[in-house]
Amino acid sequence: MREYRNAVMDNARWTGFEPRPGDVFVCTPSKCGTTWMQTIVANLIWPDGDVPGPVVNGIAPWIEAKFGPADAMHAMLKAQTHRRAMKSHTPADGIPWFNEAKYITVARDGRDAFMSWCNHVQRMKMTDMLNARAAEEGLPPMKKFD
Repeated sequence: MREYRNAVMDNARWTGFEPRPGDVFVCTPSKCGTTWMQTIVANLIWPDGDVPGPVVNGIAPWIEAKFGPADAMHAMLKAQTHRRAMKSHTPADGIPWFNEAKYITVARDGRDAFMSWCNHVQRMKMTDMLNARAAEEGLPPMKKFD
C-alpha cells in the first residue's frame, strides 16, 4: 500500500484492523458525499431505522483519522456484532483490499469539492491543534485558502 499521511489522517492506522465478511467501506475523496453515503448505507443495514448509534464518527468511523488512538477505534469495531460500515478518504492504492468486503465510492466535480474543502477548512476549529501535531511528526501543516 502506498503511504498517505498528513495532519489529519494516516493510512498506517489500517494496521491491526481485522476485516469481516460483508464489511462495507465508503471510500470517497473528502467533500464528495461521504456522510450522505454513510447514511444511505446505515439505512440499508438497518431498514427499520434502529441504527445502534450515531453513524458519522460512531458506528461507521473514519479508519485513517487521527482524532483518537487507532487501538481504541479497532477495539470499538471488533466489539460491533452487526454488519459493519466504515469510511476512508484515502485513494485506492492506500487502502487494503478484502475480497469479502464491499467498496462504495462517490465522485463529485473537483471544482465543487475544492470549494467545499476550502469552506470546511476555514470553519475547522481543530486546525491549530492538528497543525501542531503535524509539525511534531515532521509533516506539512494543513493549507489555508483565502
